Amino acid sequence: MKMIIYYTVVLIVAPFFILTLSNFSGESFAASKALKEDKVLSRECKMLLLPEKFADMKPALKDFWHIVEKVGSAQGLKIKKIDGSDREYTKREVSYLDTEKFDLYKNSYILRRRVEDGDIDITLKFRNPDVIVSSKADVCPRPKCSGKTVMEEDVVVKGEIFEHMFSKSGKTILSSDPEATIGSYSAVYPGIMRLGLPEKTQLRVVNGVKIKEIGVEYGNICLTKNITAKASFAIWYVEGEDAVFAAEFSYKYKYKDSPSKRELTLAHEVSDEFFRKLRDGAKLWIATGLTKTGMVYKFNASNAD
Repeated sequence: MKMIIYYTVVLIVAPFFILTLSNFSGESFAASKALKEDKVLSRECKMLLLPEKFADMKPALKDFWHIVEKVGSAQGLKIKKIDGSDREYTKREVSYLDTEKFDLYKNSYILRRRVEDGDIDITLKFRNPDVIVSSKADVCPRPKCSGKTVMEEDVVVKGEIFEHMFSKSGKTILSSDPEATIGSYSAVYPGIMRLGLPEKTQLRVVNGVKIKEIGVEYGNICLTKNITAKASFAIWYVEGEDAVFAAEFSYKYKYKDSPSKRELTLAHEVSDEFFRKLRDGAKLWIATGLTKTGMVYKFNASNAD
């Protein structure tokens, strides 16, 4: 009799237990995914350079890399240049979309459009010096857009100081451009509606500036035994013009699979020291003040402060 009661209880309770476990697993998966998206998994150090130095691009890349090697070697770092025959020069079109009054930019959002090999790469980015504030930004593409969301720390040379910003970016590739309105882009990024702008608000290419970008992955900087940064250059030309508009050197290292917090801390310390010494060793090359994006917003307007 006791056995009959036991099995009866099991049969009644088991479905509810399985359902509860299923719900718990689903919630855990969603929470795990959100936690992953809000965790900083990479750091990129950026240095804006004088565009006139790159009138003859390839010799300029070589000359600046020589400074990188010299500074790195003095610090005891292993610096490896990619062989010229293996070096890739990527070309793409870059532009930014915003309202007439730059409502996105003024609220720390950037809506960037890149076209490479026919693919339309759209990114909605939120930037803030507070990592928690950035992590709360809703820049996630809708699931049907098959995009991804990442958190990154940016370190930018601003004169004698380094500016640390945390950016949360939602990225996706579209087959065609949405209509240039807030409402149409909310079909890709629903969080954009939190700005409170009417759906019919028009978006336009910021200051009419379309950029032709040449990207060059130039080499690697070994920061620790297991963490290596990829170093690259980005050279910008305004569409239809021959003179270099902006030039940037940067290196980026990811630590999604970092072996330990101790090694990651060491990588940050080594990177900070290297970046300081590179700034000091390349003073004749550095352009101070704006970022590449800031230069586009300041191209011919005074209301992008």
